[in-house]
Amino acid sequence: MVDGIIYDSDGTEVRLWGVNYYAPFHHNYYNLKEVGADHFAAIDRDIEDFKRMGIDLVRMHIFDREISDIDGNVVDNEHLELMDYLIQRLFEEEIYLMLTPIAWWNTCENQVMVTKNYAYWDVGQNPAFGFSNMYPKHSMIWHEGAMNAQETYLDQLFERKNRYSQKRWNEYDNIVVLEIINEPDYPYLDVISKLKNNEEALRKNPIGREEVKLLEIFDEYLKSNSFNDDDENVRHKFCAELVERYINRMFEVVERFFGDTVLKSHIHYGFENKYMHKSLETAKNDCISYTVYAPNYFDSAHNDFMNMLKEIRDVKGFYKDIYNIKKGRICYEFNAPSTLQGYTLGALGFMMASIGIQIAAYFTYTPVDIAEYNPGWIVHYLNIYHTPSRGAAFVAAGEIFRITQKGDEIPESDEIWKNNFYTIEKKYDKVIFEDDDTFIYSSSCEDYDVKSLPSKIIGRGNSKFIKHKGNSCYFLKKISNMELALTVFPNQRYVSDPFRGKAFSAMANRYIDCNRESVVSRLDEKGLKMRINYPKFENAKIYFLKNGSWQEVKLTKGEFEAQQGEYRIVR
Repeated sequence: MVDGIIYDSDGTEVRLWGVNYYAPFHHNYYNLKEVGADHFAAIDRDIEDFKRMGIDLVRMHIFDREISDIDGNVVDNEHLELMDYLIQRLFEEEIYLMLTPIAWWNTCENQVMVTKNYAYWDVGQNPAFGFSNMYPKHSMIWHEGAMNAQETYLDQLFERKNRYSQKRWNEYDNIVVLEIINEPDYPYLDVISKLKNNEEALRKNPIGREEVKLLEIFDEYLKSNSFNDDDENVRHKFCAELVERYINRMFEVVERFFGDTVLKSHIHYGFENKYMHKSLETAKNDCISYTVYAPNYFDSAHNDFMNMLKEIRDVKGFYKDIYNIKKGRICYEFNAPSTLQGYTLGALGFMMASIGIQIAAYFTYTPVDIAEYNPGWIVHYLNIYHTPSRGAAFVAAGEIFRITQKGDEIPESDEIWKNNFYTIEKKYDKVIFEDDDTFIYSSSCEDYDVKSLPSKIIGRGNSKFIKHKGNSCYFLKKISNMELALTVFPNQRYVSDPFRGKAFSAMANRYIDCNRESVVSRLDEKGLKMRINYPKFENAKIYFLKNGSWQEVKLTKGEFEAQQGEYRIVR
C-alpha cells in the first residue's frame, strides 16, 4: 500500500467486490438447520453462484460467542467446522476473504437455548458461551480482562489449523483483510457521565463493579496529566487514546502471526472528532473500514418511494473527512435497505469507487437454501434466485465499481447516470454495463445499442441477443466460435411482502424463525419461452443437460421452453 492506495503484488490498484455471508454462524446457521438443509452443500451452492456473479470477496463476522468460552479459549464445534469448510472452499475458488474475528453481538444460539430451557437455563449448558457475554461492549476497548480474553482468543484462532487443509490462516493467501472487532462502542462522554451518575448502584453488583473501573482509569489519567475534568476535550482525548492503545495491542497479535501479509483495518467511528481522527491516523491499522448506506442508516421501512440517486449523492458528503487520510479505504457493509430496486446498487458502486473505496462487501447475501423466507436482516434481501432484479444489478454494479476512478464526479441528474460503460436509470429500475467483452443488464433493454459483440452476457428480460418471457437471471458465455454455454435460473414471484410490512428499528430484523413464518418468494419450475438471437447462432441446435446427458431441445419458430439448468447452443 502506498499513500493510502491498496495495490496487489503486480502493482495494480486493488478492486474487490463482494458480499457478507454467514452460513456458519448466527441466524443463517440456525435457519439452515430449521429447514433441514445440509450446511456444507448449501455453502457449495452459494459459492457456485458467487462465481457466476463475479464476486471476488466474502466478508464475514466470526461470532465469537459461538466458538469461545468466557476466558477466550476457542471451542471446537460445528460452527468452527463450517467456518473451516467455507474458508477452504473460498480458497479453492480463488475468492478473497475479509474476516472480523470478534463480532461481540449476541446470537440466535443463545436466544434459542434460553427460550428452549427457560427456567432451567444456565450458562454451563453451552460450552461456547463466549467471553463477549461477560462485558458491556465499550469494555472490550479498555477492560484488562476483556483484552486478555481477546488476545487469548486471537492467539488460539490464528494458531489452530484448518481441519480440511491443515493450514493456519496465515498460510491462506486469499485472507487479505483482518478487522479485529465489528462496530465497537467507545468510552465516550456519555458513557463516563452515565457511569458517574450510577456509580453507587453499579458498585453493588459484580458486573457493575467491573464496568466502573473505567472511572478509576479516567481519574488516574486526569491526575497523571494534571487535566481538569471540566474540559470536555479531555474526555475526547482520553477516549481516543484508549482506542489507539486497543488497536495497537490487538494488531500486535496479528503482526506476530501474519507480519505484513494482510491488511489491518479498523472502523471509521469517531472520524469527526479531531482526537479520534488523529488516533486512527497514527495507530497500527493500515485501512479504515466504512459502512455506506443510503439513506444513511441501517434500519428502515419501505424505501421504494425514495430517489436513491439523490440520496446517494447526498450520502457522499458524509465521507468528506476521509479524503485526505493516507490509509486504505474498505467498505465492509453497504446497501440501500428496504427496497428490491436494483438501480440503487449501481449508484452505490459508482459512488464508493469515486471516494476511493477499493474493497466493498454488500450486507448481506442470503443462502439460497433459505432465501425463500428472507429470514435474517430482512431489510437487506439479496439472493440471485429470489431477488433477480437486484441480483443482476449487483453483478453490473460490481463492474461499475471496478472501472470507476477515484475522484470521478457523481452526475447531477436525479433520473439517470450514464457514461460509455454504464447506465443507471431510476425510472425503469435499470442498471446496464458493457465493455468489449461483457454485457450485463438488470431489466429488459432490447433497444439498447450494444457497441460490440460480447462473449459474456448476464441479464434478465429482453435484449438484442436474448428474448425471455421470465423475470429470472441467465448467464450466456461464448465457449468457441461454434458453441455457447447458457445457464437459466427459474422464474421467481413474490407471494407476500418480503419485508413483512414492518417499520424496523434497532435489532428488530435480525432473526426470522423459518418454522413459524411463511415463505415470501417462490420459484417456478415451469419453463418460459426463450429465443437466442446471438449473431450466427440464431438457428443453432440447443441441448439441455438432463440426468447427466445432453438432450436436444425442441424449437418452435426459434423459441424453446427454458427450464432451470444448463444448456449448450451449437452451430
